[in-house]
Amino acid sequence: MYSKVKSKFIKNKIKERNWKSKDYIDDLIYLEEYISGEIYGLGGNWKAASMKSEYKKEYDAIFKELKPKDFKQYIKQERREAERERKENEKFEKREQREHREAKKDWIKAGGKT
Repeated sequence: MYSKVKSKFIKNKIKERNWKSKDYIDDLIYLEEYISGEIYGLGGNWKAASMKSEYKKEYDAIFKELKPKDFKQYIKQERREAERERKENEKFEKREQREHREAKKDWIKAGGKT
């Protein structure tokens, strides 16, 4: 398992760490397998998605090393997704503020004090 790792990034992490870091290394190996297309199924994809956000820097480093051509596309997609999320969050906050103002007006209209 550990001696068959493809990524130099992970190999270096193994050399830097002791056995107590085994779980961390196992997670990185799982990400390597995911990037390499060796993880299948809904459960595997869910686990990889969770680990991807937990180990963002490591995921990016492994991905860039193993699939440099695909990495550029991945970065573009990540940026588009981040922009989409930013816009959605902005809309949500504006809606929350509007609903708060309307609720406050209705409160006053019903005789409530501010």
